[in-house]
Amino acid sequence: MTNLEKFFGIKVQFKQILDPLELSYLKTKALNLTALTNFNIENFFVYVHTMNIHIDHRHFAHNMELKDRIKELEVQFCVNPKQVRRGQIRFYNEIADIDLPKGVEESYGDTQLIKYFPGTLLNDRRVLKTELITYIDKSLVRESHKKIKVHVLAIPQKDYRDKLSKTKREEFKTSIDLKFTKQVQLTINFPTNERKLSEQEYHNTLKELNKLYEELETQNNISNKEDLELILNAIKASEIKDESSLKTYLKNIGNGAFKTAKEIGLPIILELMKQ
Repeated sequence: MTNLEKFFGIKVQFKQILDPLELSYLKTKALNLTALTNFNIENFFVYVHTMNIHIDHRHFAHNMELKDRIKELEVQFCVNPKQVRRGQIRFYNEIADIDLPKGVEESYGDTQLIKYFPGTLLNDRRVLKTELITYIDKSLVRESHKKIKVHVLAIPQKDYRDKLSKTKREEFKTSIDLKFTKQVQLTINFPTNERKLSEQEYHNTLKELNKLYEELETQNNISNKEDLELILNAIKASEIKDESSLKTYLKNIGNGAFKTAKEIGLPIILELMKQ
Protein backbone atom coordinates (compact mmCIF):
# COMPACT_ATOMS: atom_id res chain seq x y z
CA MET A 1 0.00 0.00 0.00
CA THR A 2 1.36 3.41 -0.96
CA ASN A 3 1.21 6.47 1.28
CA LEU A 4 -1.49 7.97 -0.90
CA GLU A 5 -3.69 4.93 -0.34
CA LYS A 6 -2.90 4.88 3.34
CA PHE A 7 -3.65 8.50 4.16
CA PHE A 8 -6.07 9.56 1.41
CA GLY A 9 -7.57 6.49 -0.24
CA ILE A 10 -6.09 7.42 -3.63
CA LYS A 11 -4.43 4.97 -6.01
CA VAL A 12 -2.66 5.96 -9.24
CA GLN A 13 -2.24 3.50 -12.11
CA PHE A 14 -0.89 3.78 -15.65
CA LYS A 15 -2.01 1.92 -18.75
CA GLN A 16 -0.19 2.13 -22.06
CA ILE A 17 -2.27 2.62 -25.21
CA LEU A 18 -1.07 0.34 -28.01
CA ASP A 19 -4.13 -0.02 -30.23
CA PRO A 20 -3.46 1.80 -33.55
CA LEU A 21 -7.12 2.85 -33.72
CA GLU A 22 -6.88 4.49 -30.32
CA LEU A 23 -3.66 6.22 -31.37
CA SER A 24 -5.00 7.46 -34.68
CA TYR A 25 -6.40 10.67 -33.18
CA LEU A 26 -2.84 11.66 -32.31
CA LYS A 27 -1.78 11.87 -35.93
CA THR A 28 -3.51 15.17 -36.56
CA LYS A 29 -2.42 16.57 -33.21
CA ALA A 30 1.18 15.48 -33.76
CA LEU A 31 1.30 17.51 -36.96
CA ASN A 32 1.90 20.44 -34.62
CA LEU A 33 5.31 19.02 -33.77
CA THR A 34 6.52 19.36 -37.33
CA ALA A 35 4.87 22.75 -37.77
CA LEU A 36 6.14 24.42 -34.61
CA THR A 37 9.55 22.81 -34.03
CA ASN A 38 12.48 21.29 -35.86
CA PHE A 39 11.23 17.99 -34.51
CA ASN A 40 11.45 15.04 -36.90
CA ILE A 41 8.87 12.55 -35.72
CA GLU A 42 10.49 9.73 -37.72
CA ASN A 43 13.42 9.78 -35.26
CA PHE A 44 11.20 9.02 -32.27
CA PHE A 45 8.94 6.36 -30.85
CA VAL A 46 5.79 7.58 -29.18
CA TYR A 47 4.36 6.24 -25.94
CA VAL A 48 0.86 7.11 -24.84
CA HIS A 49 -0.36 6.32 -21.34
CA THR A 50 -3.63 6.91 -19.58
CA MET A 51 -3.23 7.81 -15.93
CA ASN A 52 -6.12 6.54 -13.83
CA ILE A 53 -6.68 8.04 -10.39
CA HIS A 54 -8.85 5.66 -8.36
CA ILE A 55 -10.59 7.11 -5.30
CA ASP A 56 -11.64 4.82 -2.46
CA HIS A 57 -14.45 6.60 -0.64
CA ARG A 58 -14.53 3.78 1.96
CA HIS A 59 -11.20 4.99 3.33
CA PHE A 60 -10.77 4.94 7.13
CA ALA A 61 -11.43 8.71 7.14
CA HIS A 62 -14.69 8.21 5.22
CA ASN A 63 -16.49 10.34 7.83
CA MET A 64 -14.73 13.26 6.09
CA GLU A 65 -15.41 13.93 2.43
CA LEU A 66 -12.35 13.75 0.20
CA LYS A 67 -12.54 17.50 -0.52
CA ASP A 68 -12.21 18.06 3.25
CA ARG A 69 -9.16 15.79 3.40
CA ILE A 70 -7.28 16.89 0.32
CA LYS A 71 -6.83 20.38 -1.04
CA GLU A 72 -4.96 19.38 -4.18
CA LEU A 73 -3.29 16.41 -5.83
CA GLU A 74 -0.11 17.31 -7.70
CA VAL A 75 1.33 14.87 -10.25
CA GLN A 76 4.84 15.54 -11.58
CA PHE A 77 6.31 13.75 -14.60
CA CYS A 78 10.09 14.21 -14.66
CA VAL A 79 12.77 13.21 -17.17
CA ASN A 80 16.00 12.16 -15.43
CA PRO A 81 18.87 14.71 -15.55
CA LYS A 82 21.00 12.74 -18.03
CA GLN A 83 18.17 12.56 -20.56
CA VAL A 84 17.37 16.24 -19.98
CA ARG A 85 20.88 17.07 -21.20
CA ARG A 86 20.68 14.73 -24.18
CA GLY A 87 17.10 15.54 -25.13
CA GLN A 88 16.27 11.88 -25.78
CA ILE A 89 13.01 11.83 -23.77
CA ARG A 90 10.50 14.63 -24.22
CA PHE A 91 6.93 15.50 -23.32
CA TYR A 92 4.74 17.26 -25.85
CA ASN A 93 1.34 17.29 -24.15
CA GLU A 94 0.97 21.05 -24.62
CA ILE A 95 1.56 20.88 -28.38
CA ALA A 96 -0.67 17.84 -28.80
CA ASP A 97 -3.42 19.81 -27.03
CA ILE A 98 -4.60 17.06 -24.71
CA ASP A 99 -8.13 17.63 -23.41
CA LEU A 100 -8.00 18.04 -19.64
CA PRO A 101 -10.86 17.31 -17.26
CA LYS A 102 -12.54 20.57 -16.26
CA GLY A 103 -10.76 22.14 -13.29
CA VAL A 104 -7.40 20.42 -13.90
CA GLU A 105 -4.43 22.67 -14.62
CA GLU A 106 -1.05 21.89 -16.19
CA SER A 107 2.43 23.35 -16.03
CA TYR A 108 4.15 22.62 -19.35
CA GLY A 109 7.69 21.70 -20.26
CA ASP A 110 9.42 19.27 -22.59
CA THR A 111 11.27 17.63 -19.67
CA GLN A 112 8.78 18.17 -16.84
CA LEU A 113 5.01 18.14 -16.84
CA ILE A 114 2.90 18.88 -13.75
CA LYS A 115 -0.83 18.32 -13.41
CA TYR A 116 -2.88 19.84 -10.56
CA PHE A 117 -6.11 18.13 -9.51
CA PRO A 118 -8.27 20.04 -7.00
CA GLY A 119 -9.80 17.99 -4.20
CA THR A 120 -13.26 19.26 -5.10
CA LEU A 121 -12.90 17.64 -8.54
CA LEU A 122 -11.89 14.29 -7.05
CA ASN A 123 -14.61 14.35 -4.40
CA ASP A 124 -17.46 13.01 -6.54
CA ARG A 125 -15.43 10.65 -8.71
CA ARG A 126 -14.47 7.02 -8.45
CA VAL A 127 -11.98 7.25 -11.31
CA LEU A 128 -10.42 10.24 -13.07
CA LYS A 129 -8.47 9.75 -16.30
CA THR A 130 -5.93 11.87 -18.12
CA GLU A 131 -3.18 11.20 -20.66
CA LEU A 132 0.58 11.41 -20.97
CA ILE A 133 2.36 11.48 -24.33
CA THR A 134 6.10 10.79 -24.31
CA TYR A 135 8.55 10.80 -27.24
CA ILE A 136 11.76 8.78 -26.95
CA ASP A 137 14.60 9.15 -29.44
CA LYS A 138 15.46 5.94 -31.29
CA SER A 139 19.10 6.55 -30.37
CA LEU A 140 18.25 5.70 -26.75
CA VAL A 141 18.79 1.95 -26.97
CA ARG A 142 19.36 0.96 -23.32
CA GLU A 143 16.04 -0.31 -22.04
CA SER A 144 16.95 0.53 -18.44
CA HIS A 145 17.20 4.22 -19.39
CA LYS A 146 13.74 4.32 -20.98
CA LYS A 147 11.87 5.52 -17.94
CA ILE A 148 10.70 8.64 -16.15
CA LYS A 149 9.95 9.43 -12.53
CA VAL A 150 6.38 10.21 -11.50
CA HIS A 151 5.83 11.98 -8.17
CA VAL A 152 2.29 12.15 -6.80
CA LEU A 153 1.92 14.60 -3.91
CA ALA A 154 -1.24 15.10 -1.88
CA ILE A 155 -1.64 18.49 -0.23
CA PRO A 156 -4.03 18.05 2.71
CA GLN A 157 -6.57 20.51 4.00
CA LYS A 158 -5.47 22.20 7.22
CA ASP A 159 -7.95 20.40 9.50
CA TYR A 160 -6.98 16.99 8.11
CA ARG A 161 -3.31 17.93 8.29
CA ASP A 162 -3.78 18.64 11.99
CA LYS A 163 -5.22 15.14 12.46
CA LEU A 164 -2.06 13.75 10.85
CA SER A 165 0.23 15.96 12.88
CA LYS A 166 2.81 13.20 13.41
CA THR A 167 3.05 12.48 9.71
CA LYS A 168 5.87 14.15 7.78
CA ARG A 169 5.11 15.95 4.53
CA GLU A 170 7.29 13.47 2.61
CA GLU A 171 4.87 10.71 3.56
CA PHE A 172 2.11 12.37 1.55
CA LYS A 173 4.14 11.71 -1.58
CA THR A 174 4.37 8.55 -3.68
CA SER A 175 7.04 8.12 -6.36
CA ILE A 176 6.70 5.73 -9.31
CA ASP A 177 9.19 4.60 -11.96
CA LEU A 178 7.25 4.62 -15.21
CA LYS A 179 9.10 2.34 -17.62
CA PHE A 180 8.61 2.38 -21.39
CA THR A 181 8.68 -1.13 -22.78
CA LYS A 182 6.51 -1.26 -25.91
CA GLN A 183 7.15 1.47 -28.44
CA VAL A 184 4.84 2.59 -31.23
CA GLN A 185 6.01 4.26 -34.42
CA LEU A 186 3.65 7.14 -35.05
CA THR A 187 3.64 7.83 -38.78
CA ILE A 188 1.81 10.77 -40.30
CA ASN A 189 0.42 10.97 -43.82
CA PHE A 190 0.29 14.59 -44.89
CA PRO A 191 -2.28 15.62 -47.51
CA THR A 192 -0.67 15.55 -50.94
CA ASN A 193 -1.64 16.38 -54.50
CA GLU A 194 -1.88 12.68 -55.27
CA ARG A 195 -4.98 12.13 -53.18
CA LYS A 196 -8.10 13.98 -52.13
CA LEU A 197 -8.64 15.42 -48.71
CA SER A 198 -10.78 13.27 -46.45
CA GLU A 199 -13.96 14.40 -44.70
CA GLN A 200 -12.02 14.66 -41.42
CA GLU A 201 -9.27 16.72 -43.06
CA TYR A 202 -11.83 19.16 -44.47
CA HIS A 203 -13.38 19.39 -41.00
CA ASN A 204 -10.01 20.06 -39.34
CA THR A 205 -9.00 22.54 -42.07
CA LEU A 206 -12.22 24.46 -41.58
CA LYS A 207 -11.60 24.69 -37.83
CA GLU A 208 -8.06 25.96 -38.38
CA LEU A 209 -9.18 28.52 -40.99
CA ASN A 210 -11.71 29.95 -38.57
CA LYS A 211 -9.06 30.16 -35.85
CA LEU A 212 -6.69 31.96 -38.22
CA TYR A 213 -9.40 34.39 -39.32
CA GLU A 214 -10.32 35.24 -35.71
CA GLU A 215 -6.66 35.74 -34.77
CA LEU A 216 -5.90 38.04 -37.72
CA GLU A 217 -9.10 39.99 -37.08
CA THR A 218 -8.10 40.69 -33.46
CA GLN A 219 -4.75 42.08 -34.65
CA ASN A 220 -6.63 44.96 -36.29
CA ASN A 221 -3.86 45.35 -38.85
CA ILE A 222 -4.75 47.01 -42.16
CA SER A 223 -2.21 44.78 -43.95
CA ASN A 224 -4.31 41.76 -42.98
CA LYS A 225 -7.33 42.92 -45.01
CA GLU A 226 -6.36 41.04 -48.17
CA ASP A 227 -5.44 37.91 -46.20
CA LEU A 228 -8.81 37.99 -44.41
CA GLU A 229 -10.58 37.97 -47.76
CA LEU A 230 -8.50 35.04 -48.95
CA ILE A 231 -9.24 33.12 -45.76
CA LEU A 232 -12.98 33.75 -46.12
CA ASN A 233 -12.78 32.38 -49.66
CA ALA A 234 -10.77 29.40 -48.38
CA ILE A 235 -13.45 28.76 -45.75
CA LYS A 236 -16.14 28.72 -48.44
CA ALA A 237 -14.02 26.39 -50.60
CA SER A 238 -13.49 24.07 -47.64
CA GLU A 239 -17.22 24.01 -46.89
CA ILE A 240 -18.06 22.88 -50.43
CA LYS A 241 -14.97 20.61 -50.55
CA ASP A 242 -13.35 22.45 -53.47
CA GLU A 243 -9.78 21.32 -52.84
CA SER A 244 -8.24 23.06 -55.85
CA SER A 245 -9.65 26.48 -54.91
CA LEU A 246 -8.85 25.93 -51.25
CA LYS A 247 -5.17 25.36 -52.01
CA THR A 248 -5.06 28.31 -54.44
CA TYR A 249 -6.40 30.72 -51.82
CA LEU A 250 -4.00 29.42 -49.18
CA LYS A 251 -0.98 29.70 -51.49
CA ASN A 252 -1.74 33.40 -51.99
CA ILE A 253 -1.89 34.20 -48.29
CA GLY A 254 0.87 36.59 -47.19
CA ASN A 255 3.85 36.01 -44.90
CA GLY A 256 2.16 37.74 -41.99
CA ALA A 257 -0.74 35.28 -41.99
CA PHE A 258 1.67 32.37 -42.48
CA LYS A 259 3.66 33.53 -39.44
CA THR A 260 0.47 33.85 -37.39
CA ALA A 261 -0.62 30.34 -38.41
CA LYS A 262 2.73 29.04 -37.23
CA GLU A 263 2.62 30.94 -33.94
CA ILE A 264 -0.83 29.68 -32.94
CA GLY A 265 -0.18 26.17 -34.25
CA LEU A 266 -2.26 25.41 -37.35
CA PRO A 267 -0.36 22.49 -38.90
CA ILE A 268 -2.80 21.47 -41.63
CA ILE A 269 -3.04 24.98 -43.02
CA LEU A 270 0.74 25.33 -42.90
CA GLU A 271 1.16 22.11 -44.86
CA LEU A 272 -1.45 23.08 -47.45
CA MET A 273 0.20 26.50 -47.88
CA LYS A 274 3.43 24.77 -48.90
CA GLN A 275 1.81 22.66 -51.62
